[in-house]
Amino acid sequence: TDGYHPHSMLCILSGSFFYTLARKHTLLGQLGQLLAPPHVRARKVKVESGKIICEIALWTNWIHTGSMQVLKSGTYLNLNVDTASDIIAAYPEAQRTAHAYGRMVVIQLHHCKNDCTDLTPLEIDFKSLRKVTVKFMTEGHCIFLTHFKKEAGTEAALMQEALTNKIQSDPQNVAHYLEHPVFLDTENLEDLAKLRDHILASRNLVVLLTPGVFERPWCLVEIVTAFKQNRNIVLVEIQKPDMKFEYPDEEFICDLCDGRLFSETDMQVFSLEQIEMVDIEVALRHVLTKIALPFSPHKASSIRDVEIKAILQRCVM
Repeated sequence: TDGYHPHSMLCILSGSFFYTLARKHTLLGQLGQLLAPPHVRARKVKVESGKIICEIALWTNWIHTGSMQVLKSGTYLNLNVDTASDIIAAYPEAQRTAHAYGRMVVIQLHHCKNDCTDLTPLEIDFKSLRKVTVKFMTEGHCIFLTHFKKEAGTEAALMQEALTNKIQSDPQNVAHYLEHPVFLDTENLEDLAKLRDHILASRNLVVLLTPGVFERPWCLVEIVTAFKQNRNIVLVEIQKPDMKFEYPDEEFICDLCDGRLFSETDMQVFSLEQIEMVDIEVALRHVLTKIALPFSPHKASSIRDVEIKAILQRCVM
C-alpha cells in the first residue's frame, strides 16, 4: 500500500498482479493527473511470476510508492528483513558479502536517474561485488593495541601474535579474513600522521596497562580518538614480577589534565591532533570505569591461552 513502511521483499512465484504507482510518484504530478487523459493518469504495470517486489526494503529505509492488486490468484515468497538479517548474521562470510551488497545498493539508488519505485530492479554487478567484498574482508583491523613501548613492547608483540593466531585459526571469526586483524604500530605504522585512520579502521582498542601508559602523549591520543569514535575499549593489565600497574588516583588525573605531566613537545602533539585537556580527562575517566583483564607473559602458555581467549571475548566482532 502506498505510504506504508515495508519490512519484507516479495518474490512472485505464480499468479498475476496489477501494480499502480501512486500519483505523487508519477512525472505528471497531482495537478497533471487531474487534467491528463484517463489512459495516462497513473502508471500501471502487470506483475507476473519471477518478479521481485521491493527488494530495496531489505537494504535501506523505504516507503511503498504504490499499491498492488490481485488479477489472478497465486503464491509469493515473503522474505522478512529481520529473518534475513538473522540468517546472514549466522555466517560471517555471508555477513561481509551482505554489507558490501547493501552499500552498493545505496550507491545505485543515489545515482538512479529516475525516481525509484517498489519495482526498481537492483542491478548489482557481481564481479564488482566480489571486489568490494574482498576489500571489506581484508581491510581494517579487529584490534588496535595501545601500549608504552618502553614498558610493554615485547609483551605487545607477544599478544599480537597470540591474538592473531586465535583469530586466523577460527574461520567462523568475523575477523578471520582481515590482512592485519591485530594492529601494532611498531610493526605496521610508518607515518604517525596516519594513526587516526588506523584507529578508525579498528573495531576495538586494547590498552595495555603499565605504570607509564597514561603519561605517554601518543597513547592518550589513541585512547581519546577511540573514545570519540565510540570504539570498544578493552583494558588489559600486564602482569610481570618486576612491574606493577597502579590505577590513577584523583591527584594524578588532576595533574594530568592540568598539563603538569607533559613537556612542551607533548603538548604540541595534542595541539596537532586537536585534542584538549578536557578531552583527555573525559576519555580517561570513562576508560577507568572498565574492569581490566590480566595478561601474564611470564606464565605458562596454557594460562596465557585462557587470558587471550578472555580478551577476544571482551572484543566486539
